Amino acid sequence: MPPLEARIQLPFSLTMALAKFHSIGWLHQGIQSRNVCFIASAVGGAIAYSKPFLLGFSRSRGVGDDSFTDDDLLINLYRHPERWEPQAKNRQTAIHDIYSLGIVLLEIGLWKTATELLGTGKSSKPFNIDEWDGASVHAEVAS
Repeated sequence: MPPLEARIQLPFSLTMALAKFHSIGWLHQGIQSRNVCFIASAVGGAIAYSKPFLLGFSRSRGVGDDSFTDDDLLINLYRHPERWEPQAKNRQTAIHDIYSLGIVLLEIGLWKTATELLGTGKSSKPFNIDEWDGASVHAEVAS
């Protein structure tokens, strides 16, 4: 786990990156922890947690353009409920990107992935959002 200072700088850096992207009229549409990358130092190999790179721009669109959809239910862990597939009816907005960022910030705060929080990363059974009641996340956060 990185030092506390890096875990404070990391969310700030990601939030600023998204704010700048939104300020030019674009939406990311794919914010999730696997789209955050870190570079190891050439000297000593230390990871620069305070300087993340936001990746996964293949789904990015201008505000007002058609939203990207797919059928990967694990991505729904990071999507606002209005955008859950396959019945998403609303276009992606900045609020939906911010919701996704919030899930990533929760992961940073607890230093666990959303799949670990839900226990879905240890099972071969596909995650089904309709079967999830939120209890596992509440129990993890409460402990």
